[in-house]
Amino acid sequence: MENQINQPYRKMNLIRQREDLKLGLKYNLLTKWQLEQALNCPVFLVQCAPRSMTDREYEFLKQELMGGLEDGDAYFPKHPPYSIFRISYTNVKVYEQWFIDGDNALCFRCDYGFSMAGKTVHSLHHHTRKSKKVHFWAALEGVPVDASGNVWRVGNMKVELSQETISEFINSPLHWLAFFMLDVMTPKNIVLKVTPQAKGRSVEWIKAREHYLVIGRKLAVNLRERKSNPTDHELKRAAHWRIAHFRRLMSDKFKHKRGMLVPVKETWVGPYEWIGSDCKTYKVVDI
Repeated sequence: MENQINQPYRKMNLIRQREDLKLGLKYNLLTKWQLEQALNCPVFLVQCAPRSMTDREYEFLKQELMGGLEDGDAYFPKHPPYSIFRISYTNVKVYEQWFIDGDNALCFRCDYGFSMAGKTVHSLHHHTRKSKKVHFWAALEGVPVDASGNVWRVGNMKVELSQETISEFINSPLHWLAFFMLDVMTPKNIVLKVTPQAKGRSVEWIKAREHYLVIGRKLAVNLRERKSNPTDHELKRAAHWRIAHFRRLMSDKFKHKRGMLVPVKETWVGPYEWIGSDCKTYKVVDI
């Protein structure tokens, strides 16, 4: 199933990402502590699909997920799924390693040819809750970038970029994070924990490959066809999704949240864990 959903992801697998993260330490973009945390944090596989939002999605994003959309404050995540996590995009060769605490959101990003054709760009984006200014560092093919003004200098090479392009590059991780949080926290998608076959493998080997897969309800049919055991046949034929929706709290018993939107997540009715045809264990989880 995972192969059908995430073919492009094979071009930049999790093991290569782990090796690549070590370059962050080499380029002085990550500390030893940050690298250690990054190698042991949850990893989410998701499509990069910025899109228009419905009015209710935007209201929920402002209310629960991202601050600074209208109030003039800095754009900043409110409730990320974890304080340290990695997003690996399945349709572009980009991953983003996030470190988020009360006042700081730090993203180490690796871009394999997405922003600059044929070039690998490593960058560090530091956002703070109290300031709109983004602190930014980058390395192109391992060479530090002098990103002053509209001209980026890499060694003896100069690249002139528009202010719009620079702003998009510097701020895109936070914008992509907003869509990721919306996809994970709102009702439309399901999150699966994917664990490789454990037989004969070390705990470290399994941990390096374990990840979370974020997929939409249109792929539910793929889940229904995964039968781990003949005795489950009738149960799995009847398995289905209970539809997701937003609910507005209108009862007087909601003293502080009356009038707010809350997501009622899509519910999988059926087995919550099974073995896929690739011998991996898939488990439906709530984030």
